[in-house]
Amino acid sequence: MGTIKFSDLEPIKLIGIGSFAFVRLVLHRPSNTTYALKTMYRGNMIALNQVAHVLSESAILKRCAHPFLPRLAATYKDADALYMLMDYVPGGELFSVLRAQHRFLEPVAAFYAAIVVLVFEYLHDRRVVYRDLKPENLLFDAQGYLKLVDFGFAKEVVTKTWTLCGTPEYLAPEIVLNKGHDRCADWWALGILIYEMLVGTSPFTDDHDPMQIYQKVLKGGVPEPKGQRPLAKDSKEIVTRLLARDVNERLGCQKLGCEEVKRVAFFSKLNWHRLEKKLIQPPYVPELADPFDVSNFECDGFSTPRNDHKSAAHAGTAHLFEEF
Repeated sequence: MGTIKFSDLEPIKLIGIGSFAFVRLVLHRPSNTTYALKTMYRGNMIALNQVAHVLSESAILKRCAHPFLPRLAATYKDADALYMLMDYVPGGELFSVLRAQHRFLEPVAAFYAAIVVLVFEYLHDRRVVYRDLKPENLLFDAQGYLKLVDFGFAKEVVTKTWTLCGTPEYLAPEIVLNKGHDRCADWWALGILIYEMLVGTSPFTDDHDPMQIYQKVLKGGVPEPKGQRPLAKDSKEIVTRLLARDVNERLGCQKLGCEEVKRVAFFSKLNWHRLEKKLIQPPYVPELADPFDVSNFECDGFSTPRNDHKSAAHAGTAHLFEEF
């Protein structure tokens, strides 16, 4: 960490904007290597109560090294902002490809779901619960493999945690009911993702009232796809078992944990060792002209967010960021 000098980074283009952070493609001039630089204004983080999330994200990524996770290359901070330098993942979001193709065939969905399984296995072994799985947080690398990004809601959980966070369509029942949750919430979210990849929409959704989403989650049951074929047997099995309302019955939450997920028929044609070694040809490879290509991100019209709460980041708050 810290071997790449901040002064050697040349800004290229803004590629993402969030509520308190933005991401820019940058060039490390000495090595001619592109990276993604995430910038988070101190004052905005304080105003939006995001300091703990940012510190957690940085701490978790610093101790993670996995082929399907972004590498945190360096961190920096100055009087105005914190910065996280990560490998640039240039292929765009799984969300965009899924919307373009409407839905995936079962082998394609199994390939992408298996990558998530391997990431969850790695994180859960380290007591990290991800808590924000959705197609927007899965990016394609240049080869067509996925990387799970945005660890703002990730947390090290020894027993249970009670924070309400995540995307409504992906929230497990125990989160909605505020009963406390753990890694089992991630396995529920995987069930939602698999269904969405196969059908084109999440199983529990409502365009007008988010509260109706929660009611559908609590009601349970896997809805049959509207206007298309029912889910195939193996697909229906894994989705149903992952979307078990009772965590004691949910796939991935029993004694064998992740190994039980790997053994289901949905993944029977997959070689887990070859996948982790990136020895399987991905079903989709993004088109990239060069290392500076940002065409797979909808970044036209972006402008750098304002540092609206600069006054909040005065000297009296410096202690909040000491662990970064």
